[in-house]
Amino acid sequence: MITAFKRLPKVLQVILLLFPGINWIVELILRFGRALEKFNLVNLLVAILCLPFGVIIGWIDMVLVIFSDHLLLD
Repeated sequence: MITAFKRLPKVLQVILLLFPGINWIVELILRFGRALEKFNLVNLLVAILCLPFGVIIGWIDMVLVIFSDHLLLD
C-alpha cells in the first residue's frame, strides 16, 4: 500500500494527508497495510496508535512528504 501511495503525485499525497477525515482513513490503510506486509512490533504499534492518533500522525507524515518525500517509519 505504501508503494502505491508513493507512486501518486506529491500534490495528491499532500491533499490526502491534509484533511483530517481523509487523513485518518489514509493513515489506517497505510499503517495496517505496512503491518501486514512487514510484521514486526514497531509497525504493529504504529498501526494501533493510528486508531486514536491517526490525524496527528498523518499531519506529521504530510510534513515529511513535503520536505523529505517519505513517510514516518518507512
